Amino acid sequence: MPNLYLDELFANPNAVVIIDTPNGTIKAFITDDIQVGISAEYNSPFQLEATESFNQFIKKWSGGNVNVSMKSAAQTVKSWVNSTSPTFTFNLAIPSYNDKTKDIRKQVGLLYGCVLPTFSNDFKVYPPNNYKATLDDWKNPDGTVTISVGDWFMAKKQIITEVTFTYSAIVNNYGFPMYAEGSITFCPYRDYDLNDFGEMFPGADISSSTSRNFKGQESQEGGWKDNGDGSFSR
Repeated sequence: MPNLYLDELFANPNAVVIIDTPNGTIKAFITDDIQVGISAEYNSPFQLEATESFNQFIKKWSGGNVNVSMKSAAQTVKSWVNSTSPTFTFNLAIPSYNDKTKDIRKQVGLLYGCVLPTFSNDFKVYPPNNYKATLDDWKNPDGTVTISVGDWFMAKKQIITEVTFTYSAIVNNYGFPMYAEGSITFCPYRDYDLNDFGEMFPGADISSSTSRNFKGQESQEGGWKDNGDGSFSR
């Protein structure tokens, strides 16, 4: 009967996270709200320039080592420097069937395999999942994972950066832990813009209608330069 109950739970796609790794697939339940973190960095380059220029003027005419801080409201205008990629944290539970062929230690082990390297007999160290991304073929990295929830979330070409799990002390009839609870943190293998981020939420229409129309904007300190076609480069 417990097996039938778990089958019923797994039949609800919106309650289940499916994690496809190069070495196998994990199915787990979502146990808490999903966290998504993104940050943007801005600075005030004009304020620093104005202060340095004024200090040079004062030193020239005073003949002394004088530092003066000054600014106007206009000089505090901020300039965009950079934005981070989205970082996701999923809290998960992996239950165990009362079946000797289904050991949750293997399921959790697949997740730890996404963050642990492999040592070879010839003293070489390989990244988790043999991850590899090159500039020549940057759109097709090796060793990434795909994480999906129902029909509302689909994250392709992700790298898992942290895995933390706790095994239950209670075991089933075959001596395996009854369940494991924990969390994974993951992010895209490269930086995302708003359109890339929107593709992770099918049907949500999260996209930028204005990002291709920006003209003449350049980040002063970060080195991002407007290419004239709505894109920025260093």
